[in-house]
Amino acid sequence: IEVVHSIISNEAGDLYILGNTGSSNFPVSSDAFQKIYGGGSFQSSFAFNDFDHGSDLFISKISSDGSELLHSTFWGGSNNDGLNKEIYKNYGDHFRGEIILDENENVLIVSSTNSTDLPLNDANLLIRNENSQEALIGKFNPSLGSLLWASYFGGSGAETGYAIKEFDHKVFITGTTASDDLEISPNALNVSRQGNYDGYIASFKANNGSLLNATYYGTPKEDQSFLMDYDYDGNIYIFGQTKGIISISPSVYSQPSSRQFLAKIDSSLASVLWQTALGSGQNKQDIVPSAFMVDECLNIYLSGWSGQSNTTGLPAIPNGNTFALPTTQDAFQTNTDGSDFYFMVLGHNASQLQYASYFGGSDYEHVDGGTSRFSKD
Repeated sequence: IEVVHSIISNEAGDLYILGNTGSSNFPVSSDAFQKIYGGGSFQSSFAFNDFDHGSDLFISKISSDGSELLHSTFWGGSNNDGLNKEIYKNYGDHFRGEIILDENENVLIVSSTNSTDLPLNDANLLIRNENSQEALIGKFNPSLGSLLWASYFGGSGAETGYAIKEFDHKVFITGTTASDDLEISPNALNVSRQGNYDGYIASFKANNGSLLNATYYGTPKEDQSFLMDYDYDGNIYIFGQTKGIISISPSVYSQPSSRQFLAKIDSSLASVLWQTALGSGQNKQDIVPSAFMVDECLNIYLSGWSGQSNTTGLPAIPNGNTFALPTTQDAFQTNTDGSDFYFMVLGHNASQLQYASYFGGSDYEHVDGGTSRFSKD
């Protein structure tokens, strides 16, 4: 079994892919950093995809015309890697992670790991908590033959690694934490965990992976930070879900009592520049964040999905729906059956709603942890 988590192209159109695999015979190149499957223990991934022989990360590069596997490597230890088995509140949260390229086409990835013996280079004599899942960050050369550096991020509880960005010689990641003892900056926005789960943001030196700053972000209830981007001033934007009440900043578009959050945070991770709540205002989690971008004019684009395909627990219990979300007059689709995609565009610094629309049919649709897939009854 293989699941793709994230994909990006270089300027030549070649594709870099991040995912996880349970296959010991997954294709890797002769010069791969890790040629042998690390393995792991049986893991049932809720509702589908049992990993009978554990899970490793894979990173692959495919030619622009799709005809050739240019480079490919495993990355995994003796436990499960690339498979979030600790913090999942939505269908598909097991399979979140991100791959990006820096200006030299070095490959940066973030994911989650349960291994303590990941293959590392000599410069990375890392120690991680042996009793919990942690976020994992790695930087590979363009041919995926060398690991330039790697870092764990986590505490005594569980962490997920969901999104990664690189700029101004810094690497930023975001995800979710259940730890009270993260290595948080003294001047951090939040120096302590607020709820059962909080979001977090951490920054690292791009040349060696050493930790620069880190902060918690959350309410006294459950919060997950899923997606991240940055602007030309280096400010960080995060988009996620909450079960708490977000304090809404002045002069931003908002729907009070909504359970999706959007926040702009300075690059030192010390202060919130603004934050807002988005959604139906019905005290329910309306969408699962799926895509997010900030453009050069500070317009903000976001999307998500929810409905019958978003289930948790056994027996399966529906978690959220898309009813009552705002749409604009020029929306492609203004109605929903509760199980659809949703798109939103906010103007400069979230000052106003510019566009919002549903997209879906009479059956249900979803995007799953960065992997696009339509589901039909």
